[in-house]
Amino acid sequence: MKKNDRNLIQKRKITKREGQNEQVICELDAINAWLKEANVKEKFVAKERYGKLRLANGQILGSRLSTSQVDNSLTRMQKWFKAKNTHAQASSTTTNSFYKVELTNKTYILVVYTPLINVQQVLRTQIRGKWESPTTLKVIEASQILDLVGIWSAEASKNIYVLRKHPGLAMLSAVESGKGDEGNDTDDSDSDEE
Repeated sequence: MKKNDRNLIQKRKITKREGQNEQVICELDAINAWLKEANVKEKFVAKERYGKLRLANGQILGSRLSTSQVDNSLTRMQKWFKAKNTHAQASSTTTNSFYKVELTNKTYILVVYTPLINVQQVLRTQIRGKWESPTTLKVIEASQILDLVGIWSAEASKNIYVLRKHPGLAMLSAVESGKGDEGNDTDDSDSDEE
């Protein structure tokens, strides 16, 4: 098993019936457009796609594909990510699925996603935008993904807010952040002699 193969989880074969599905066709069109933009002349035939990807930091990024057959009310969603983009700023998106594209000289692990558009950074820590149409898909190499993010949608404004950790959390010690060994805490108030 190749190193990249260990990072892809939940393999699903693309059956003849699934290959005629509008969503799968849109995903494959997006991959072909990405390959053309990357000056790849080879044709590729997709035989399988994946539901999850293990990131470089060890976290698991899910996708719409991984949650398509699960009761979403009982699962924790981890399909939103922050990635480097060509304009050197991070963008946040929701993941549709993952593909391994094997060509003669190179193998690509690609992420098909729906981008967040009209992105605004109202305050220094607040990022918001709106989802693009579900059929408008983009592709990025998996190596460009920085981290998972959470989202919150405001029904009144139709905005999607990207949730990030407060930068001050990085300054906390392990004990202060709740990651320390709690079993070694002693209560000095009982040991005081009277």
